[in-house]
Amino acid sequence: MNQKKVAVLIPTYRPDTYLDRCLEALEQQTLDKSEYTVYVCLNGEEKPYREKIESWLASKSFQSVLLYSHKASVSAARNMLLEHFQEELLAFIDDDDVVSQNYLKNLRDVTDHNAMGISDIRSFKSSPDKSYIHPFSQVFKSISSEETSFLKARNFFSSPCGKMLSREMVGDIRFDETLKNGEDSLFMTMISNSIQKVKKAEEGTIYYIYERENSASRRKRGIRDRVQVCCYLYGKYIKLLGKKGYDTVFILSRFIVTMSTLIPEKSILRPSQWKKS
Repeated sequence: MNQKKVAVLIPTYRPDTYLDRCLEALEQQTLDKSEYTVYVCLNGEEKPYREKIESWLASKSFQSVLLYSHKASVSAARNMLLEHFQEELLAFIDDDDVVSQNYLKNLRDVTDHNAMGISDIRSFKSSPDKSYIHPFSQVFKSISSEETSFLKARNFFSSPCGKMLSREMVGDIRFDETLKNGEDSLFMTMISNSIQKVKKAEEGTIYYIYERENSASRRKRGIRDRVQVCCYLYGKYIKLLGKKGYDTVFILSRFIVTMSTLIPEKSILRPSQWKKS
């Protein structure tokens, strides 16, 4: 049985009560509290947010560590978290998202030094009880319980959330702090050479994405900005082609995904158009 301890890494910027909701979901985990530590990195403005976070953490019984980065950057916050965690396994969670009670335990059961554990993905606007089926949920159901084709599981390499990684997978790879978009998929692609397979957690293990209208990931970007990001990422992916350990077909697929970011945002399928669970 896998008894490795888990680090939960949460970057947060100007947090509202949704962070406390996220922390409460971690308080309710079925995994014994001695087996995981929650690391929160506040980035950007420190006051009055530090006191709020300290109060929320004080009301929880799990082990926690609060860090601070003056740089208002989710990538800088994630990198600081990666420098400080001590456990063998890690799970990134965005501060406005929620996870099921069995999330940490079930992901730990399928994650090791070469297998990345993944969960089902849902989205919600008001409450996880009224969640929508996220497009990635369909992919989760379609792939094998132990998937070795990164092409089939490529959607799960677009974000560090909804999965569990090992310290060995991450190594000294860090998030690119020069990017404000595309840094997640770049990070996941760069660590893909240390992952041998993707393993699905038990059914009912769910990462709930809060579709918050004013979140940074949903801000509209101009075409010039999108083109610059696309070109930058292409340069990074070209350097990985033919590099030892990287799947060439998978890397080429990142070019197609990156190109899709140039599509006008109004054509992207919105949560309200997804089928309700």
